[in-house]
Amino acid sequence: MSVALFALGCIVQANFGGSTWFVTDMMTPTDVLAKLSSIPLFLYLFSHIKLGSVGNYFIDCGRYSLIIYLVHAPAASVIRIVLQKLGLESYVLLVFLTLISAWCISLLVVRLVQNIPWLSLVFNPYQYPHRKQK
Repeated sequence: MSVALFALGCIVQANFGGSTWFVTDMMTPTDVLAKLSSIPLFLYLFSHIKLGSVGNYFIDCGRYSLIIYLVHAPAASVIRIVLQKLGLESYVLLVFLTLISAWCISLLVVRLVQNIPWLSLVFNPYQYPHRKQK
């Protein structure tokens, strides 16, 4: 049922979303069905698919999900704007390059936090006094 609702939601979003159907920053009447139906769909898929090297890779990255979450959105926004200013007009290429670049920048920040201890204060200030006492 979630697959059918998700597919229907994507069709509604693409056909009735107007010229900005692909903008998914906010919940709108045209994308609410796709967004809400994706939750049970992907929860089911992630709990039933056997993990391979890709799944294990993302599980390993899960430890740093707070850093990745806080870094990826502003990084993706800046990258998208820069790519558009450079004249990139292909939507698919723009999404792909933004996704890959934001992911790499997020992982770079994770590495910096691992190698420069005081940077952890920026991303997890409540944990810092406990780490200093240990």
